[in-house]
Amino acid sequence: MMRLHLRQLAIFLMALALAIVAGLLGAPWPLVWMQPPLAMLLAMLWRTPRWWWLLHLLLLPAVFLAMQADLPPWLYLLAALLLFAISRNALTERVPLFLTSQAALDALAARLPPAARLIDLGCGTGRLLEGLSRRRPDLILHGVESAWLPWLWARLRLARRPNVSVTLGDIWQASLAGYGVIYTYLSPEPMARIWHKVKQEADSGAWLISNSFAVPDVQPDESIAVDDATASTLYIWRLTT
Repeated sequence: MMRLHLRQLAIFLMALALAIVAGLLGAPWPLVWMQPPLAMLLAMLWRTPRWWWLLHLLLLPAVFLAMQADLPPWLYLLAALLLFAISRNALTERVPLFLTSQAALDALAARLPPAARLIDLGCGTGRLLEGLSRRRPDLILHGVESAWLPWLWARLRLARRPNVSVTLGDIWQASLAGYGVIYTYLSPEPMARIWHKVKQEADSGAWLISNSFAVPDVQPDESIAVDDATASTLYIWRLTT
């Protein structure tokens, strides 16, 4: 994840430098409108994740427009507090808020064993839990989320689903005993620790399923390619005694 962030920073700075050089050479476009398409082009050539392309395209214009709008300072404070409430894990665990795609939900629903008990470590807004509860009413589903605003959202959206529960808490303190499937969609950063926790706590025969992020140096038993916007892969490990 750190390498990805450094790559994005390098793309931003390279595009900014090219835009400055073009401006010094007499290019007619303002700098703020030259850098974004250059950054997006570099991101595409460097084959970064697609969702970063839009961020590169919008970042500098958004900053420019915010400065021109002369907004009151408390709005920036409110935005910072909301960002912290939604994405606290990005600061403490290097785990941003990822949302499972509909295509990944379809693939997962088709692959899960019948009547399984599944725990979603870092369930966010409960999108996975809601999608699985609709597709697979035979499943018993539980989510754990430490950021309070996504947790509250998940509680509200899942309140009327009897086979789903959500807990506000630390995923590292959540017990994995009794669950046949452990699902994660986190980041590369905690995957080694997740594997250690699963090996220590999960029942024999349980599955670990990670969306997009593999466990370092541990070959998955199965990989399912997903045709979605981020070209996701579902990695599956089956635990043995």
